[in-house]
Amino acid sequence: MDQKQADQIITKIATVYRGFELTKERVKIWRQFMEQIDFNLADKRVDRHIAINKFPPTIAEILNSEESNKKKKWEEPDTLSPAAVMQGGYILM
Repeated sequence: MDQKQADQIITKIATVYRGFELTKERVKIWRQFMEQIDFNLADKRVDRHIAINKFPPTIAEILNSEESNKKKKWEEPDTLSPAAVMQGGYILM
């Protein structure tokens, strides 16, 4: 993608995630990495990320969709809820 398209991706992320500040250094780094990916693919991945995540994406999550899938597969086991105790046989102390 070109610089203008990279700016569109970055602006979309900053618009949705208010904690994603557009500093000069951040924009420079994001532009550098966004040049490596097709605009339509990156835009699609950003949209998917926005739909299911409350935190902004990382560069790795946009460039490598497998990276974001790895994160989602691992979850902290639920050992404290009553349902987990009944279904998994966990012992309450």
